[in-house]
Amino acid sequence: MEKEPTRQIQYRFSRWFSPENILLGCLLVLPYFSYLALGGLVLFLFWSIKHRPRALGSLLYSQGWLWLSLGLVFNVLMSYAPGESALQVLNFIPFFALYAAIVLAITDFQEPLRVLHRWALGLVLASLPISLRSAVEFYFNAPTSIERWQGSPWLDWLYLQPSYGHRADSVFGHPNVLANYLVIILGLGLGLIMYYLRH
Repeated sequence: MEKEPTRQIQYRFSRWFSPENILLGCLLVLPYFSYLALGGLVLFLFWSIKHRPRALGSLLYSQGWLWLSLGLVFNVLMSYAPGESALQVLNFIPFFALYAAIVLAITDFQEPLRVLHRWALGLVLASLPISLRSAVEFYFNAPTSIERWQGSPWLDWLYLQPSYGHRADSVFGHPNVLANYLVIILGLGLGLIMYYLRH
């Protein structure tokens, strides 16, 4: 009689820490706590490499990511500054493997479309504070607003940052990174709107 509550707790614990929830959590906190989220994604990648190396390699080979990686390595060897080129390439190649690991994980889910819908909705909702902050920054970075608010102690956090002109960077440190992030969120949001209009 005492073992049943323990089983329920274990079931809930494993359900909360399932691969789909861990991946969703990492994606949701990525803009806010990037090192924590990247650490979780790296652990997931190592787990995938350890448990499914053949499936991972097969997917990278069949979709051309392996050939693209070899081309980038060849490009590094032929460049005038191999050290700097290698550093740039190392920003890309691990994400190819991470992409393959996430694709393999999605194929293992019982209801992949439901999981992807939940991920898209979570990412769109998690972007709302970023969008609101960028709108506030955009207003206070306008030339007329700078003249009015630059001496205010409440806005030191904004005016002591590097200036990118009349552009917002929100939590990302550069407006271009914010723009890339919002383009992804825009695509997800439009997809969700089309889904809800049809259903």
